[in-house]
Amino acid sequence: MYLRIMNQLDVSCMGDIIRREIENPHVSEAVFERVSHAVAVLDDAYGKERKAFDMGGFVFLLTDIHDSECIKSQILDCYALSEENSEYTEEICKGAGQEVWQEEMYLRSSDDAVVIIYVKEMEDILNE
Repeated sequence: MYLRIMNQLDVSCMGDIIRREIENPHVSEAVFERVSHAVAVLDDAYGKERKAFDMGGFVFLLTDIHDSECIKSQILDCYALSEENSEYTEEICKGAGQEVWQEEMYLRSSDDAVVIIYVKEMEDILNE
C-alpha cells in the first residue's frame, strides 16, 4: 500500500492509518514524524493550500516491505525520475528483524519535489 500526502491536512487525516499500517510503535512514530516534517517543509515553502497539480511536491509513504521496491520504481517512472538522481537517501530507523525505513528526495524542478519514504530489507541495502 502507498499513501500520497500533500499537506498537513493529509497528515492529520491519515495519521491513524499510518500508525495502523506500521505495527511497531517506535517505528510508526519515527516514520510519522518524518512524514510530518517533510510535509511541513513543503507547506512552509509552497503553502498548505496546494492542490494536486500545484508546485511544491508531496510525500509518498510505502508501507509494505514486499511491494515497496516495485511501487517506488513505478513512482519514479511516472515522474520521469531516476534513482541515481536522488538529492539524498537517509535511513530513518530500523524495524524488527531485517527491515530498514528510508527516505529519498527527488527534485522534479526547482519548485517541485517528490519524497519517498519506504521500508526495505536490510540485505537489499547491503547488496547495493
